[in-house]
Amino acid sequence: MKTDSQDQFPNTEATIELRAGLLVADFQVRSGSLRNLRVGEHLAWRELAVLVRNDCWDTIAPSISDLSLHQDAESFELAFRCEHRQDDLHFEWNGRIRGDAPGRITYAFEGRACSEFRSNRIGFCLLHAAEKCAGKPTLQHRTDGSVISGSFPDLIEPQILGRFSMCRLQKFAHEISDTFWGEAEFAGEIFETEDQRNWTDSSFKTYGTPLELPHPVTLLRGEERAQQVTLSLIGPAGQSNGDAIRSQNFAPAKTTRPVILSRTGSCHRWQAPEFGLQLPSLRNPMPDEEQRGIQKLCDELQVAHLRYDLWVSPDPVLFDHTIQELLRAAELVRLANVGLELALRLPAGSGSTDHRWEHLFGQIRGHLSRVLLFQRGAAITDRHDAGAVVAASHAWGIPLGGGSDLHFCELNRALALGELTADDVDFFAWAITPQVHAFDDQSILETPLSLAAQIKTANVFSQGKPLFITPVTLKPRFNAKILELQTHNESPQSPSDFRQTQPFTAAWSMAVWHALATAGVQGITWFEPFGPRGIALLQASENQELSYSPVGQVMKDLASQRAVWVESLQTTSADVSAVLLNTPQGLTLCATNTSAVSQSILIELDTDTTDAQQTMRHEQTFTLALAPFQTLFELLHSSHHVK
Repeated sequence: MKTDSQDQFPNTEATIELRAGLLVADFQVRSGSLRNLRVGEHLAWRELAVLVRNDCWDTIAPSISDLSLHQDAESFELAFRCEHRQDDLHFEWNGRIRGDAPGRITYAFEGRACSEFRSNRIGFCLLHAAEKCAGKPTLQHRTDGSVISGSFPDLIEPQILGRFSMCRLQKFAHEISDTFWGEAEFAGEIFETEDQRNWTDSSFKTYGTPLELPHPVTLLRGEERAQQVTLSLIGPAGQSNGDAIRSQNFAPAKTTRPVILSRTGSCHRWQAPEFGLQLPSLRNPMPDEEQRGIQKLCDELQVAHLRYDLWVSPDPVLFDHTIQELLRAAELVRLANVGLELALRLPAGSGSTDHRWEHLFGQIRGHLSRVLLFQRGAAITDRHDAGAVVAASHAWGIPLGGGSDLHFCELNRALALGELTADDVDFFAWAITPQVHAFDDQSILETPLSLAAQIKTANVFSQGKPLFITPVTLKPRFNAKILELQTHNESPQSPSDFRQTQPFTAAWSMAVWHALATAGVQGITWFEPFGPRGIALLQASENQELSYSPVGQVMKDLASQRAVWVESLQTTSADVSAVLLNTPQGLTLCATNTSAVSQSILIELDTDTTDAQQTMRHEQTFTLALAPFQTLFELLHSSHHVK
């Protein structure tokens, strides 16, 4: 058996492949987590990790030390120490992971509080890939001895405490393939499973300490925590025939063959969604050069609307400042020749009596595309607390929408409980961000896989009302669990991410666009025009030249296609997303590589060429290469061309 120590892994970004018979996993040296737990080409679990959360649900970064590894061809044993420190929180634990030839991995930790602190959760989180598991059968062994047969939900299950369909878990098994299942057995805590697609993660999460229990809790110095999770391969429907599984021949995942793109059976086409951007604060007048830059950017990107967040002060004396701020936004969209998407955030109770809104909306009605209604300190729209705004919008025929400015989670819960209905609004809207629970590149790039399910779930309640995603940001604008932030007199400063200006964000954004455009959303509001959360840099020149970041450039390239409709394509790899665009030039392939390695793609399309006289069918098979994080627009000429 080979033995290694942390000296052999000086790079904290290193990944160590561990093998327990047929079950293979990647150990992340930086985080101490197991990722991509797989059997051949079958993904069994996405991740198993120990997480430490403070009383604001922030995940406290780990520091790994004293790593030692013993392994051979079919088994391993790994041990390490881990420390979490931030502000008054200090927690340390020892981790041990053992893998056995029968295809079983046991991960255990023992830890203690090195200070007194408050925490919402400390313990294991097991992620199941939603794109693989949704709708697949499950088997729950609960702590009361009952056994429940069920399935992972297809539609997104709302987060309603005490109503989770997968709860009080002692063991939890699910189908991985037609011939075997995966089983997780838990010790040291009661576990339950929630649908993380509510927050744009493409996963179901099984975790310890049910949410219905009181939290946060105070850990005293010296207080201990210990948990264990054992992952095993079992037979279909929970049968324990591991020997039969081990006798099967599972080929390792192949990474060199091309990614195949093909048309879906339905060939359903969607109208290309409206494109918008967020405006920065206009509490003070915007410099003329920045205004001209926004006008030019709107023209080059064919922007349909600009979103402005108007945080109305609870002090009625300051309402005149609110009026001036709104008029600045209206003037800017007038100059840019686009519509205004007004996100109106009212103090609780103020919108029901202040009748100046009707006059204000009348002043700017020619530029006001729609109004999104939110209340400070509330997670969801309450139109009954904003009667004057509702009356003003209806008086001028301005669409009034509602939903959540936080995440789909809040909207999904409100729809399920009947707290918001299609009768209350003219359209639904919610924000998306990929960094609620995880912050690494791989987790972020998985999030577009959850978006079709969000739209499908919302459509169950929407009764055909339009859906808008607004805004899209790389990081959350504020902590959804601290709604007091929303009671400030000013919008909280949105955090920036160093990846905003990198090709990574361009690839993620295009994958998001592909997913939303082929799910039928009516409009998407993206990043800010300029600055650390922007898509372009305003050059100091007479011509107001714009220098686009990679995400800005790919959006400009997309705008230049002038797509009328969008059609989804099937892909054999989650690393490549692709759609077909109907453009004035013809049928255009738009493909994005969301990985850091080059991809070869094989396009297999049967395309109809139709005019008033006849329909001609062409077989299309050709290959293209995609560089890391590249988006490619390929016009299908001659025999590949559709008029």
